[in-house]
Amino acid sequence: MATMNPTSWDCAPRDISGLRDALVLIDELEAGLHPFTQQQLMLELQRLALRNDLQIIVTTHSPAVLESVPPEARIFLERTGDTVVVKPVLRDVIQRVLYGRPLDRLLVLCEDEVAEAIIQGVLDVLGPRLDLTGSNIEIGRDTGESEFPGHVKGFALFGQLENLVVVLDGDARSSENAVRQAAGPRSGSINLLFLPGDQSPEAWLWDCLRRRTADYAEVFGMDPQTLASVLDQHEGLFAGATDSKRNIAKHRLGSLAEDIRREVPSIARFVGRHEAHLSDGALVEFRDQLHDIIERWRSG
Repeated sequence: MATMNPTSWDCAPRDISGLRDALVLIDELEAGLHPFTQQQLMLELQRLALRNDLQIIVTTHSPAVLESVPPEARIFLERTGDTVVVKPVLRDVIQRVLYGRPLDRLLVLCEDEVAEAIIQGVLDVLGPRLDLTGSNIEIGRDTGESEFPGHVKGFALFGQLENLVVVLDGDARSSENAVRQAAGPRSGSINLLFLPGDQSPEAWLWDCLRRRTADYAEVFGMDPQTLASVLDQHEGLFAGATDSKRNIAKHRLGSLAEDIRREVPSIARFVGRHEAHLSDGALVEFRDQLHDIIERWRSG
């Protein structure tokens, strides 16, 4: 691999173009450059990376640079005390809001992949009813319960609350006041929903499998008695666990998924879809509230 000595960072871009199979580090690329020039430079660097087999790492505070690379190529860092931590990439649309860019879709923000799958199951039902397309709604996740107020504050600051739906887990109802307060004077404008029940999504999914075993056995290619027996078995495995209720529910559902050769998100999405099709049940209120929010957003 080619290397560059410390003084070589003062060289012109044409010197970088002569490198092959090299690691190139550029700190604060945007310094002194117009946003349009930043984007043009990023485009040229990406061409060089492909043509010359380079790995180019750029640090930046510029939204123009950020928007010049795909979401999967971005790493967000945050200073916490004396350390710097990697922040999970939520979705590109969140970054657009935080940089004051307009939105053209509704963002549904939830905590993790299980919550996302349940919501997606509900949208599978609402989609045909509302004639939704994939470009209408985006689900953002990988955010902790404690981070929701910060996101809401950012959306409120840039006047984008009407484009946001915050979905908290059923066992996160104690966070409602903090989320609403983060919106400030516009707290009445926030779209805040809770997943069903007063427990974790994994525990709620388990209860659904228990209540409607016959329905879910069919999609898993099992008879109801077999699925009921498998559920009993996994409940027994975790009966004496001393971990938190949330972790027990998560590990129990993961163990079941592995046993029946399904992914946890696929189970969650199917349950969300099936429960949203019903005329009653814990998910019906959530479905109807999300339906009304989408209708208001589209008419606004």
